[in-house]
Amino acid sequence: MLKRAALGFVIFVLTAMLLLVGQVSPTSLQNYSGNHCLSFDGIDDYVSRSSSVYQTEELTIELWLKPEYTIENGSDSNYGHMYGAIISYSETWASQGGWALYFNFSDGRLCFTYRWCGPYQGCNTKTFYTNRAFWNSSGWYHVAVTYSPTKYSLAFYVNASEDSTYTWGNEQHINYESASLKIGGDLSRGYMFQGLIDEVRVWNVSRTHSEIIGSWNRALNLTECENPTLIGYWRFDEGAGLESQDLSLQGNNATLGLPPFNPTWSDLGAPIIPEFSSFLILQLFMITTLLAVIVYRRKRFKIAVG
Repeated sequence: MLKRAALGFVIFVLTAMLLLVGQVSPTSLQNYSGNHCLSFDGIDDYVSRSSSVYQTEELTIELWLKPEYTIENGSDSNYGHMYGAIISYSETWASQGGWALYFNFSDGRLCFTYRWCGPYQGCNTKTFYTNRAFWNSSGWYHVAVTYSPTKYSLAFYVNASEDSTYTWGNEQHINYESASLKIGGDLSRGYMFQGLIDEVRVWNVSRTHSEIIGSWNRALNLTECENPTLIGYWRFDEGAGLESQDLSLQGNNATLGLPPFNPTWSDLGAPIIPEFSSFLILQLFMITTLLAVIVYRRKRFKIAVG
């Protein structure tokens, strides 16, 4: 009876471990050294990557951020300028197009803006705002923006909770130009973000709320990284160097702006659940199996002496 119980326990643990490996095995992270992130000085730091793959119809942006100063109404006095670009895809915004996610320091809200063109309406700029207007410097925030021109909708999510949604009555497709994806700042306009940024993801679909809830506070696993709708995924976990690996199938590694425009590495990364490696799963299995054997032998010894 005891042998069967111990064997059953070991089989149960092995099955659970194998299932866990299948669910959360990450893309190879051999070049990574831990839960790092990038620190931007709010003056001239940025990360960039040129690619037309970011010229998408639908769009979802996800990232973690931690501001250097508390952002609220009138906080532009702390930052020295009115806007702080977090991530953008645009070069000559006024004349061509693109999109940008940034803080409006004058009122404390997060904004998403894009340039769109219609067959009858001409070209226009649309800007949407979060309801949230207070961002504490002592905390990390996960921010997601979803956009769909065919569903006529845009939504903000903060820490996987819906913040605000917008709808309109006609298709508004983003008008694109040849541009670079920029993270942490937009030098052409002087819109710079001061603080920490981590776990940046760009998708070419408008993700659902449930999909965002399913992965907002953890690293993406191998299957998720191989999803073709994921067109950019920078974990910022290298901890050194002037390049950050893109873990999506696109493989568009991002370049940290050349000195002195490069952000610095920080080991104070976002509070996400780390990925599990197969080696770690094996270690856990071995430890659990050893404990099962010890328990079995103790019970057997008690019966023998009893």
